[in-house]
Amino acid sequence: MSHLRFFYATATTVLVFFGSIKGIVAPCPNMCSGHGDCTSADNICTCDPGWDVVPDCSQQKCASSPAWTSRAFGENMAHNDMECGNRGHCNRNTGICACEYGFTGQACERLDCPNDCSSNGVCLSMHRAGLDLHPSGVDYTNWDSSAVLGCKCDWGFHGPDCSLRYCPKGDDPKTENDGYRTIRMNTTSGSSSETLGGKFQLTFDGMSFDFSAAAENFTAADCKSAWESLDNVESVTCKRTQVQDDRGSSYIVQFNGWPVLPFQNNYDTHDGNPSISQFACSAADATPSGSASCQMFDVVSSDVEEYTECSSRGVCDEVTGTCSCFDGFSNVNCDEIFDDPDLVSLNQADILLLHSRLATYEGNVLHIRSDREKSEAFNLLKFEAGDENVFTLRGDGDLTMHHGGLAIHEGGAVVTAGGLEVTSGGVTVGSNGLSVARGGLTVGGGGFRLENSDATIANGSIFAVTDTLDEPALYLQVTNADYQGSALVVAAARTEDPKFNLFEAVYDFDGIPTTIFAINGEPHTKIETGGLHLVGGLNISSGGLLVQAGGVTISSGGLKIRHGDINASDSTLYVRKLSVSELEADNVNITNNLWVGNNAVVKDRFAADTIICKKLTELSDATLKTDITPLAERAGRLFDLEGVSFRWRNNRPEEGREEEEGGNASSWDVDDHRKGNKTFGFIAQDVAEIFPELVSEDPDSDSGLLSVAYSSITPLLVEALKTQRAESEDLRGIVATLLARVTSLEDRLGRQEQESSRIRSNPHD
Repeated sequence: MSHLRFFYATATTVLVFFGSIKGIVAPCPNMCSGHGDCTSADNICTCDPGWDVVPDCSQQKCASSPAWTSRAFGENMAHNDMECGNRGHCNRNTGICACEYGFTGQACERLDCPNDCSSNGVCLSMHRAGLDLHPSGVDYTNWDSSAVLGCKCDWGFHGPDCSLRYCPKGDDPKTENDGYRTIRMNTTSGSSSETLGGKFQLTFDGMSFDFSAAAENFTAADCKSAWESLDNVESVTCKRTQVQDDRGSSYIVQFNGWPVLPFQNNYDTHDGNPSISQFACSAADATPSGSASCQMFDVVSSDVEEYTECSSRGVCDEVTGTCSCFDGFSNVNCDEIFDDPDLVSLNQADILLLHSRLATYEGNVLHIRSDREKSEAFNLLKFEAGDENVFTLRGDGDLTMHHGGLAIHEGGAVVTAGGLEVTSGGVTVGSNGLSVARGGLTVGGGGFRLENSDATIANGSIFAVTDTLDEPALYLQVTNADYQGSALVVAAARTEDPKFNLFEAVYDFDGIPTTIFAINGEPHTKIETGGLHLVGGLNISSGGLLVQAGGVTISSGGLKIRHGDINASDSTLYVRKLSVSELEADNVNITNNLWVGNNAVVKDRFAADTIICKKLTELSDATLKTDITPLAERAGRLFDLEGVSFRWRNNRPEEGREEEEGGNASSWDVDDHRKGNKTFGFIAQDVAEIFPELVSEDPDSDSGLLSVAYSSITPLLVEALKTQRAESEDLRGIVATLLARVTSLEDRLGRQEQESSRIRSNPHD
């Protein structure tokens, strides 16, 4: 039932009505927060999948996985699914699990490998390890098969995080074990009517070789060669018995030596007596299929030579992988008993001969070690002829040739520490180059010349100094008219990082080095002082352009950045045309102003205080869009936004910067003319609570600065206006109806007043 009340005043009629209309009910809570449909007769939200945590669909669920710990729900039954695996906290705003330390994955369903395997291994699940690392391949599928992870170390490393190195191994020289580990390998067709064909695959501790299944094609010599091709086997003796009618046979394999530097890891290791289970022979590629077999058996597995680190006669440094032998023992693996007689010769024979008889030896034939720290106070080597000192290698690494100089006929020169100093005469390297690993190269007189060769300074510097008025300190010349290489190459064997420079130009006339120009490892080209003036344009393929001060002026040719950023920190960037390749998303960051004469095309990110242009457009083609959803139901939330006026702060956020009085460090530089002026806008944090899609965090800022896509508010305004227009049209219809009724009532009242006047004037009619 509707109730209407009318009031009249003077000649101008004012209509006020109050009413209550049945059938109008409250909407769904928060209009389902944009993550559900309000279609129920009871005004209950039907939330989108993953958003049904609370009635208004405003919070997300996180991914679930078998709980690491849970109450058992049956005999030998537990680990029911829980959000974040019961090892993390669900962020309801993002639907992303914040896992506890040591756990990882979308639902915290996996253990982290310790220390990321120290970059010396790979992280494998129990399921993957069973398939890849067991000689026969084991398919492990229990609930934790993909949850529990561990490191599989690279060869030469071990430990739970692969941080430990194996030391050289050998047989203990003090024990009397005379046996050698020996196995027997039997091959057979398994059929009375068919013979062997195809091939077998033998695997020992992670290393494999294939061999012919037909024994006549796999001789004893072939057997020896195949086993010794494995990196974890040094030498074997192999004997083949008589070839059988089915072309099978038996092979007796005796292991006479293992590598001094062990090819072992945390999964594949032994002490000289590997278990028979560490050997596997696959018949998958042999015929007859299903019956062909290759089996392994023990022959000698006791009282065999050891294979232990430092031969059990030294201490292994697991950080460096080197042995410190006990007194009386020597060699890289401490497997030799060493006496110390005086080395004196009374004939023409060699006084001391150090001879490694191992053809694949990889240790140090001569190892000189001092327990004293490096110092110039002692010599590691000293050579004398008569009473004269000829050659010394000092304890701090400096090498001095007192007589005779240095002549290198082939192979170049390599200085690993201490540097190379030539006081006169210069240095000439005819071929194979010069390599200085540490200490640098100093040539005091005579110059330095390379003829068809290279110079390498691995850990040090090259100083080219001149005291003349006009001669270059460093001059590079290419004399080949058809040369197609690079006259100068600067390279760094490390990942991209702004903390180092590939190239830096400085001036140092007052003793205080000042950087003029630098190319850092980010990589960015930085002009610290003086600006950049280009006549023919600037084309940067990658790495971006960063100008700290002085600005950039390009007279012609334009500026093109194909893969990288443009950053002008304290300057204005003036350019006739700014073009950014559409092949890769790039950023433009201008702290103050950007002036563009013709056009600017930026695919990913554009940041500036003030942009002055005639026309600004955004891509909006339907072919570029998906998941298109109307905004009518969300437009009403616009009225929850609060517009504010404000002034910009005038400081840049810096990492670790303390809060300033009256504010914090999360502010930004602004143009001088805007410092004191108020402007209007929204607070990004407030907008994020209502329309999180319109707020984004600056990926290049450590301060987490937020920005608002103001242009994206336009479609919301359009939808809100459309709603208001519809409501306005409805109200206009109601008002028109009411006005018609008022007019009708006024006519009736007028007629009634006329009739009343007539009756009063003629009471007896």
